[in-house]
Amino acid sequence: MTESFNSDTRILLGRKLSGRYVLTSLISSESGTQTWLAKDLVLSREVAVVLTDPFQVTNSDHISLFRKEAKLISRLNHPSIITVLDTTGDEDLEAIVIELVKEETLFDYVERTGPLPHTLALQITQQIADALSYAHENGVFHETLDPKHIFLCPDRGPQVSGFGFNKFKRRIDIESITDTQDEADFRSDFIDKTSASTTHADIFSLGKILQYMLVG
Repeated sequence: MTESFNSDTRILLGRKLSGRYVLTSLISSESGTQTWLAKDLVLSREVAVVLTDPFQVTNSDHISLFRKEAKLISRLNHPSIITVLDTTGDEDLEAIVIELVKEETLFDYVERTGPLPHTLALQITQQIADALSYAHENGVFHETLDPKHIFLCPDRGPQVSGFGFNKFKRRIDIESITDTQDEADFRSDFIDKTSASTTHADIFSLGKILQYMLVG
């Protein structure tokens, strides 16, 4: 059933959540989560909606964890962290609504332009480090930080997305992750083996991101 969630987007296209957010197109899909472009009918704006696996909605532990994490994430207020706007859902879906950022990801930028100048790479690293430090102080860890979770906004600097969402992803055998090796390269072995939320794991990922910016 989970495979259907990850592969068949037609059943979700046009879905309205809480009578407010209409899913219009799939942005990305990860293990156990999907991110959708949606229209906010109340404020007449576009937003991003992160859906958790609908087949876990009847799991009370899953829902309790989701709501706890959503509450923590929604309290984050930092210039380099994408803002959580709302939590929503209906009888078979739970979701987090975040601001929509349309700028290029760090991954796409480096793949397109090649390694970054040292000064720029260090500047981006410092801003991300500040965001991670702030999140950690508030009890929130990323766990899956990589260049695809960092958006480069000319007017705001780097924006980090994806805090907390790792809690809702399915635990799958590491050997089965063959189509996401680029993301796995930025995670520490400690996270892959234990799924623990630690400051050291995020710092490891940030170091790998700096290396990626410098050498491609």
